[in-house]
Amino acid sequence: KCPDGAWAWRRGDDVTVAVNLSDLSQVIPDMDGTIAIGTDRARDGQTVTGSLVLAEWEGVIITNPAVDWVRDVDCSLHHPLSANAPARK
Repeated sequence: KCPDGAWAWRRGDDVTVAVNLSDLSQVIPDMDGTIAIGTDRARDGQTVTGSLVLAEWEGVIITNPAVDWVRDVDCSLHHPLSANAPARK
């Protein structure tokens, strides 16, 4: 489950986007993959295993995530960029 102020959602089968929209660091559990790009460019290429720690107002794109939970949590179901969101007209 996403902590308050954090969002995570899947894009296709192998990309996860995670953002922290708060003034506090957040831990998102059960995340595995490689940070392809982030708002803190020093993290590009970093391996994530187990959980993802996001600093305040940080966002990352993770490739090849090894978890499926992001598709099912409430915080991703209706986000406009979510793979599960209704198509825009």
